Amino acid sequence: LKSGCELFLRYVTRAYMDYPDFGECKANLIKRGEKLAEMSLTSRSRISELGYEFIRDGAVVLTHGRSRVVTSLLKRASKNSNFTVITTEGRPDGSGYHAAEEYINSGIPTTVILDSAMGYIMERVDIIIVGAEGVVESGGIVNKIGTCQLAMLAKAFNKPFYVAAESYKFARFYPLSQNDLPEKQDMQLKLKPCIDNYIIPDSESFSIQNPSCDY
Repeated sequence: LKSGCELFLRYVTRAYMDYPDFGECKANLIKRGEKLAEMSLTSRSRISELGYEFIRDGAVVLTHGRSRVVTSLLKRASKNSNFTVITTEGRPDGSGYHAAEEYINSGIPTTVILDSAMGYIMERVDIIIVGAEGVVESGGIVNKIGTCQLAMLAKAFNKPFYVAAESYKFARFYPLSQNDLPEKQDMQLKLKPCIDNYIIPDSESFSIQNPSCDY
């Protein structure tokens, strides 16, 4: 969001000195803003056209999280190839289930697995495709929690790992470790125990962490 806003400000205010009349200046800013929004939307279709050929017929595609860019890419690929998708649950918000629903509605056979089953399933996978919440200056990505171990597993199993993201997500940010990420925990999506009727201990020595992203 931060990098998108910075890009928007640079784009829409580039010619504000060209219009001494405030009304003309305002109309021009609105026009530029609408143009930028249009470019952002068309970038997904451009990525889909560039990336769909990476998915060959009969492939098994592993995804993590819910990405509009990845969904668009897979929908485009399904017009030319028959493949299956495996997606993780995406706890705690269950984003994998929402993504799976979109894939199934597009006629793509989809299986949902536990987040912790990434290593178990990796041998069957041909290609991994994820989205990104941000692309940082080091070339690394910030994405849904769990992406870090998914990338490490892909490297260990020698599986191709691709990130599909729009250029407005490129951020002026250079993290060196997970500790450099801004603290962000969604209290409305507090991690719930997977055991039915489990009572969380009322103790100061017990806590639950719910980070939303990793690097």
